[in-house]
Amino acid sequence: MIDTLVIVDDPTSDLTLAVGPEPLQVALNEDILAGYGVTAERDRADAAFIRALAASGGRIEVITEDRSAEGPEENLDFADGLAAIVRRPGAGQY
Repeated sequence: MIDTLVIVDDPTSDLTLAVGPEPLQVALNEDILAGYGVTAERDRADAAFIRALAASGGRIEVITEDRSAEGPEENLDFADGLAAIVRRPGAGQY
């Protein structure tokens, strides 16, 4: 599970993911979800991640293009405009 998603605000992004009817049903392509018996469609990646985070209690940090090039965040360069901090499982859950 993702604790915090850091996303660059890019309204021109054309990245998409396969999504099912449930918010946590997100995959790179429709075949992956079909393997679980889920009928999928394509949606913008940022929208799919935001829905999944809202359903799982994750947090979202939006970085504007302006902010990504100055201040303490300087030199941020996320692949496809995304980065994630993953939740660590509790003791004994490895």
